[in-house]
Amino acid sequence: MPLSTTPVTSWIVEVYQSGRLVQNISISNPTLNSATLYNLIPGEIYSVRVAGINTRGLGNYSQFRIGQTYRGRHNKYMYTSISNFFCITVVPNITSENGDSIMLFPGTPIQLICVSDGVPQPIISWYRDGTFLVNGTDGVSIVASWNDSLLTVTDSMGEQGGEYNCTGSNIAGSISIEFIVLCKYIIRTASKLHVNH
Repeated sequence: MPLSTTPVTSWIVEVYQSGRLVQNISISNPTLNSATLYNLIPGEIYSVRVAGINTRGLGNYSQFRIGQTYRGRHNKYMYTSISNFFCITVVPNITSENGDSIMLFPGTPIQLICVSDGVPQPIISWYRDGTFLVNGTDGVSIVASWNDSLLTVTDSMGEQGGEYNCTGSNIAGSISIEFIVLCKYIIRTASKLHVNH
C-alpha cells in the first residue's frame, strides 16, 4: 500500500545477500532517516530494501544495491520516498597489502598503502606514534585517491621508525590498521660492515 502523504512513523530496512535476509533493522524514530549497516563483507553484493510505516500501514519497499565496482569499493546511493529522505551508511573497512612489520633502510623509501570502502566513502588519515601526518612533512609523502591512500616514507637519518597508523573514517564509524616500521642502521668501518637493528 502506498504511503500517500501521511507522515512516516517508522522505517524498516532489510539487507539481503544472495537472496538471503542477513540484516533486518527497525527504526522507530521517524525523524531518524538513516541506518548504518555492519559486518558487510568486502567484495560481496548486497540488496537493500527500505519501507516507511505510517498510520495506514506498511508502504512499498524501495530497493537498491550496494555493489562492489572494483577492489572492494562500494557504490554510493541515497533513497528518497515521498517528501522523506533516507540514507544508508556502511561502517568503514580498511585493507592493506603490507605486512604489519616493515624494515626501513636509510636512503631507501618504503610505501604503505591502505584501501578503504564504506558508505559514504571513508577519509583516510595517517599517524606516526599518535601524531597526525601531513603530506610533505616529516619525511613522508601522501598520495590519495577516492578509495586508497599511499604513504611513502623516506629516511636518510634513521629517524622515521615507529608505529604507523592508517585510519578510515566516515559518519558511520572508523577503523584502523597499524604498521611497525623498524629502522636498520648501517655502520661502516675501515675493515668491516656491521648491520645493527
